[in-house]
Amino acid sequence: MAKKLEIQTCQFVASTDVIPSHLMETVAEQINGVFSWGDNNRSLVLARDIANNIDAESMSDDGVERRQLNALVKKLLKLDDMYIDLEN
Repeated sequence: MAKKLEIQTCQFVASTDVIPSHLMETVAEQINGVFSWGDNNRSLVLARDIANNIDAESMSDDGVERRQLNALVKKLLKLDDMYIDLEN
């Protein structure tokens, strides 16, 4: 007899709602290889895990992008256990 499936649910927000569009490419470069996505319907990653893989200090610009990335990390850490959908 087939086992009854237990339906799971979770809450998530779209990455485009959390990560500013002008930082999306930089964030994608920093987390590429740590998390995989593409050709998926959803790629859910904990906000704190994304934050822990962003290295704002590695940015060599005039400091503007570094400050913006640091602000994003703080925002992600406040979301903590919320899932972020990288496919959106």
